[in-house]
Amino acid sequence: MTRTKKKNQVSVTNSSHANMAIRTGSAPSQDKIREMEVEILKAPQIDVGTTHLIHAGMYARTVRIPAGAVVTGVPMSDDHVCIISGDITFTAGADVIRLTGYNVIPASKGLKRIVYAHQETSWTAIFKSGATTVDEAEVEMSAEYDKLQSRGAGKCLEQ
Repeated sequence: MTRTKKKNQVSVTNSSHANMAIRTGSAPSQDKIREMEVEILKAPQIDVGTTHLIHAGMYARTVRIPAGAVVTGVPMSDDHVCIISGDITFTAGADVIRLTGYNVIPASKGLKRIVYAHQETSWTAIFKSGATTVDEAEVEMSAEYDKLQSRGAGKCLEQ
């Protein structure tokens, strides 16, 4: 079993354009999410952490999203399971979903998401993996692994 915690870089700004994009009830397109991410990345950075666990052919990564934050994710290479605890609104393809409390949900591969945390929220994604290190697991998890917070890329706006 491998368990590590890495510091991440997350963008912080007072801008609310990305926040409004998902709070209006209509999901932005994948292209629009990528456009918003470019703007989010221009904001100042703060340190946050991602917790990683590799065990029994699975890789789990947990991020704690602060209240008021807007985060973009990377598209995952395979379908997976997410455990979400808190209060969050996020895109899932053409849908915008708000979840509160503790939820275990299926998640489809290939979707770039944008999320808004109404309250501090923990989001754990669990994947099948043959990796033995976090670096291997991240590369296996997404073709856009270089954009992960745990690799120093920030994608979070604090409202």
